[in-house]
Amino acid sequence: ERILMGLVTQPAQTNDRFATDQITDLLFPEEGADFGSDLVARNIQRGRDHGLPSYVAFYDKYFGDSKTSEDMDCWGHRPSTISEANWDVLRTIYEHPHHIDLFVGGLAETPVSGGLTGPVFNAIKLKQSYNLMFGDRFFFTHKDQPFSFTKDAQKHIMDRKLSDILCENTSLEKVPQNAFKLHDQDNNRYKTCSTSCLLYTSDAA
Repeated sequence: ERILMGLVTQPAQTNDRFATDQITDLLFPEEGADFGSDLVARNIQRGRDHGLPSYVAFYDKYFGDSKTSEDMDCWGHRPSTISEANWDVLRTIYEHPHHIDLFVGGLAETPVSGGLTGPVFNAIKLKQSYNLMFGDRFFFTHKDQPFSFTKDAQKHIMDRKLSDILCENTSLEKVPQNAFKLHDQDNNRYKTCSTSCLLYTSDAA
């Protein structure tokens, strides 16, 4: 409960290209060792092992057009998605922009307004979410199928909030109405939890 309360009441750190040494030097250390593996290096190598195209290829796929066709065809053509400082760092690592690994380029992007990641990573997450939804014939929002939820059942699911789930499955006494946003704890955007509001009981199974 303390961890959950911290997650819904404390601001998350902003995202940038830096990674803590807990995952770059000390990942999965053997017992007694003062060093471990490197998660960032693993992610880069996994991308190469699976044959992922470069960051530039994904950029061109989602954002390439006549106006951006020259982006990243040389180091003199920096895209607007990456800051000049990060672009200069990439120049010291890669021989050509087309060699930039997807994971590295994604971390180097400037986060979109109100988001944690940049445009390319956001486009990939959107594509993944779309495929998960429409690749699942039982997804609850699908209509006009033999296995579709009823209209009332769909509304019931859509009306549910994460704050409801936190209240009903923990001993927290007060949580934000919107568990994804920070609010002043003294205003009416918080709800008081009650054990009497549990949706499911042992008889409902």
